[in-house]
Amino acid sequence: MRIIFLLFNFKINFINTWSLFELKCNFIYLGYFILKIKEIKEVKNNLKKNMLKNKSKNTYFIYILFTFNNIFYILLDLRGSILLWTSSGRNKIKGLKKITLNSIKMNLNEIFLYLLKNNKQVNLYVKLKGLNKFKKILINQLKQYPFNILSICDETVVSHNGCKLKKSRKI
Repeated sequence: MRIIFLLFNFKINFINTWSLFELKCNFIYLGYFILKIKEIKEVKNNLKKNMLKNKSKNTYFIYILFTFNNIFYILLDLRGSILLWTSSGRNKIKGLKKITLNSIKMNLNEIFLYLLKNNKQVNLYVKLKGLNKFKKILINQLKQYPFNILSICDETVVSHNGCKLKKSRKI
């Protein structure tokens, strides 16, 4: 928000080059933009408060990060504190065996045994990140457990190689 005000002050300093109409329009637009930012922040804060109030203590997040040679699993509560993390390397599996169906089952069993010790009915939000051929297999394995999966979100960032460069100058 400070950047917006700095831009507005910059336009006031060079009022000779700007017409009064443009200045008024920009001010109205910036004011509208600031109101929208405040509304968005209020909505996000209300959602977080309602989520913490309405959800039981049995709601957890599972972040699953796929790398080329390993899969990391992180179990979080609603507050964002890490309860458990595991990976195939942590379970003393080496090399290409880290990314196999058996290692996926072993890691998921470790997470769900932890959840079963503490709770009988569990609600889960699953977030996946990274590229791997075992994503669908992992989702199918998650569905086999007796937990209520509220959402499965894929946060994989795929590059598009940016914008096209300008045509180079011929000399």
